[in-house]
Amino acid sequence: AYRGSFFTGDVLTCRIDRTTVTYQGTTPIAKKEEPFLTSEDPWFRPVDIKVGPDGSLYVADFYNRIIGHYEVALDHPGRDRLSGRIWKITYTGKDRGSVPVANWAKVDLGELIAGLDHPHLSTRLKVADRLVEVMGKKAVNPVLDQLSTAEVSPTAYIHGLWVLHRLDALPGRLINEALHHRESIVRQHALRILAELTTLTTEQERMVLEGLADEDPFIRRTASEVLSRHPDADHVDPLLTLYSATGDEDSHLKYTTLLAVRNNLRGRGVAEKVAGKKWE
Repeated sequence: AYRGSFFTGDVLTCRIDRTTVTYQGTTPIAKKEEPFLTSEDPWFRPVDIKVGPDGSLYVADFYNRIIGHYEVALDHPGRDRLSGRIWKITYTGKDRGSVPVANWAKVDLGELIAGLDHPHLSTRLKVADRLVEVMGKKAVNPVLDQLSTAEVSPTAYIHGLWVLHRLDALPGRLINEALHHRESIVRQHALRILAELTTLTTEQERMVLEGLADEDPFIRRTASEVLSRHPDADHVDPLLTLYSATGDEDSHLKYTTLLAVRNNLRGRGVAEKVAGKKWE
């Protein structure tokens, strides 16, 4: 029941709230569910919540009679400076499963690459950082080998792309393959990498423009973001077409596309070229 939720601490009411999210196109719609945890202790101040590598929720509890720094002077005797604590909340049901917890500072290169498919995003990001910042160029060929296997998961594929990009070792051939990947989420991250590049090839630009008409709204939105960073007069018309075709219910896509139009018009010489064309 808690999957797809996010948790926020409310220090005023001494509780942890749970919110679920659905999407209208690319626009998130939040729904507040019943509180995840409530406390009768008026000092309970859940100020931060994280998922740990073992799958538990860890709650930083400021535990203080004073709620905010603005209430009383910093040297007020009512401020408790000793009782802050961290709560660990763990699911104990029979289907809880198990998540391996490793000391990633001590594993070898092969184990790090396997860690790109870890079930927790926070762990995968730390593994990717270690591959880039510690292993460096030694990680390039093993990551390339992993991405060439048929069994590689979309998750590991995505992190591998970013590792190679950060190491300045992502072949153009591979990014083009990722732009045609069967999984939409892979294509979306391939587009995000293009947004980080200083220039696009003619083929890459063509694929981004095609993305504006993709059946997946997240691809359309990400393609708009890419074009937002690579201004050109030829981008304005297809962006305006997408803007006009997007319903008001997907306000995020509509706004992202409008920003892309603005940023393209800011490009050198773009406004002058656009002004010379006929428009509705």
